[in-house]
Amino acid sequence: MAVPPLTTDRQLATLRPQARPYERRVSGARRFGIRVFPSGAKHFELRYALKGGPSNASA
Repeated sequence: MAVPPLTTDRQLATLRPQARPYERRVSGARRFGIRVFPSGAKHFELRYALKGGPSNASA
């Protein structure tokens, strides 16, 4: 079953840590999402591609 993308900041705030890191997409933003770690840390990720192949930028 597919998980719907995040559309509001309230949905982002309700993301809870799980035993393993997981990712969620952000609606309306191509290649942009958030990764939630077991520690509770949340990192935004932007995926992009250069000539050498795909890469990630996170904050």
